[in-house]
Order: sequence, then structure tokens, then C-alpha cells
Amino acid sequence: MENKVNLPVWHKTFDAVSDIVWLLDKEQRILCANKATESVLGRPPKDIIGLHCYEIAHPDKQPAAGCPLKLARKSMRREKMELMMGEKYVEFIVDPIADEAGRFNGAVHIMTDITERKRTQAEILKLLSRLAEKEKEIEEYLYTAAHDLRTPLICVQGFTANLKKDFKELAHLASSAATAEEISAATLRFTSGPAAESLDSVEEAARKIGQLLTSLLKVSRLGRLHMQPEILDTGAIVNNILTALSYQVKAAGAEITTGPLPHCKADKTALGHIFSNLLDNALKYRDCGRKLKITVRGEKNGNGAVVYSITDNGLGIKKNNLPKIWQVFYSGETSVPEKGEGIGLTMARRLADMNEGKLWAESKEGEGSAFYLELPAY
Repeated sequence: MENKVNLPVWHKTFDAVSDIVWLLDKEQRILCANKATESVLGRPPKDIIGLHCYEIAHPDKQPAAGCPLKLARKSMRREKMELMMGEKYVEFIVDPIADEAGRFNGAVHIMTDITERKRTQAEILKLLSRLAEKEKEIEEYLYTAAHDLRTPLICVQGFTANLKKDFKELAHLASSAATAEEISAATLRFTSGPAAESLDSVEEAARKIGQLLTSLLKVSRLGRLHMQPEILDTGAIVNNILTALSYQVKAAGAEITTGPLPHCKADKTALGHIFSNLLDNALKYRDCGRKLKITVRGEKNGNGAVVYSITDNGLGIKKNNLPKIWQVFYSGETSVPEKGEGIGLTMARRLADMNEGKLWAESKEGEGSAFYLELPAY
């Protein structure tokens, strides 16, 4: 095949191609190589002529497992494979060349840098995964909201039915031959008895519905927030939060210890919200039978991130309840006097996610809890 190659024409054609193109003989030796060989691999074409393709293309200088040239020799059709070369992804494409009898007589060997394509594919897969997570999250929100709204709505419906019944009885008395004393007595029963209690219950149910809807709006608005990552002095932010919580700390008789808090890259408002929520929860869910101790510290994990921990010796969380704490409206089964809206941890985890981080917890009932926040390090 060597004698049939018009080298000037070959180079004029394939030197214009940005991918590496080699012409191989049937023994896998390189007959021709275009200019991209030097620009991509750093070796002039003349230096590799006569070498086997695998001596150049593969680090161990041996045919790779699943070598497309070996496959093309058997199949006599185009074969492909992808391989890492250093820090790059490369696609190998081999098109077999047949002689007059249809037998394998060489091949065109093409190497294409597909690093950007692979990165794009990885980003797409990552986005699809996050989209699936968000879809599941929305389903959970809708289910929880429907479940939590159902109770006060049933209350409103039930007490409204009772009120309609009482109104009907009162209207009947007013239109009948009842005496003024009978009507007055019925009116008094209506305004001071079960009817009045029904109105109080309806009012409380309406307040609860309003609170639930307000909480849902707060969570939904997170998706429209624009994060502005910057290098943050986490120690200064935590100190400011502890200063703002000084009254609660004193009231709880808490002992708070802060260790090293390396800088991170995140949205300042989001980071403040996360730490405020975690520290407020640690103060709120304390064990009144012992002195509350809270420790806040952080360290770099060697993978380009910093992991902060907020640990306490509070009430702790039951093992089967631990996954529930991230659910919207969940506020635990403890008898804490002032429970929140049940959206704090939901929002904190969402904010961590929006800053390319994550938030998780470990806990043991009766011993305390540890919350971990991972964010990009600086």
C-alpha cells in the first residue's frame, strides 16, 4: 500500500484536519501522519513513521484492551473506543482498508480530543441528577403541604357545619311562636357555648393555614435567589451570630467553644442563615438536665472543601426521625416550648446545595447531635 500513497496530495488534504489522522499498513505501522500529530502529541510526523500505532497512542506501548484496530481487522467496518491520555479524553476511530480481494490491508486511524464533550456530558448528567432530586423534593413538599393543610381544613369544615346547624336552629326560633325569653336563652347559648368555641377553632385553623402558606412561600422563594459566592471569613461570621444570640446563650446557660474555622467560598447571607439556624436549633433543643455544650469548628478535607461541624450534647434525635428533619414543616417530637415553623433545616440544606455544598447530620437520642456543613474551601 506504501507505493500507492501520493504523499503530497495526502498531506495537502489531511494537514488541514485538526484531528490526528494516520494511515496504517496491515501490520499497524504508521505510513503517514498529519500535522496535528505534532501539535497535539508534540512529536513531528517524520519521527513516528514506521512505528506501530500503539507505541504512540498508548502509554504502555501495547495494544489496549478492546483495540479498535483489532476489531476492525475482524469486522471490516468502523470501530471506536474512548481512552484517557494524560488529562485528556481521546476517541479513537479506525476505518479498515480492504485490498482487491476484500481482505484487511491497512486502516485510517483518527484520534479526536473529546475532553470538552465528556465534560459537557458530565455536566448534563449532573444537572439531570439535580433536576431529578428537585422533582422529588417538590413532590415531597406538595405531599407534606397537602397533608398539613388537610387537618386545619377539616377543622374549618367541621366547625362551619356546626355553626350552620346552630344558625338554622336560631333562625327557626326567631320565625316561630317562641317567646322572647326562649329566643334570648337560645341566643345566649349560641354566643357563649359551642358556637363561640367553634369560631375560636375556625380562627385558629385559619391562622395555621396562613402560617403554612407563608412557610411554603419562603421555601419556594429560595429557588429565585441569586447566590454571589465570595471568599468569606467564617470565624468572623460565626462570632457575629453568637453575639446576636448572646441573650439565648445566657438564658440557656450554654458553654460554646469555637475552634479553627477556615475560610470558604459561598454567599455571605446564605452562610449566615445556615449557621444561625444550626446554632439556634442547638440552643432550642437542649437537655435541661445537664449543662449545654456546643462546639463549632472546621477543617479542610483535602478535596478542595472545608467541613464545618456544630456539635452539642442536647436532646438528640431518634434514629428513625433523622431523615425527617430535612422535610418541610417537620419540627420533631420533643416537647420544646417554642418550636419553629419546621422549615429552617429545609432551607439550610437548600442553601448549602445552592452554594455547591452539602449539609448532613448525625445524632443519638439522649446524647446530642452533630451537623456537618461542607463548602468549597479557599
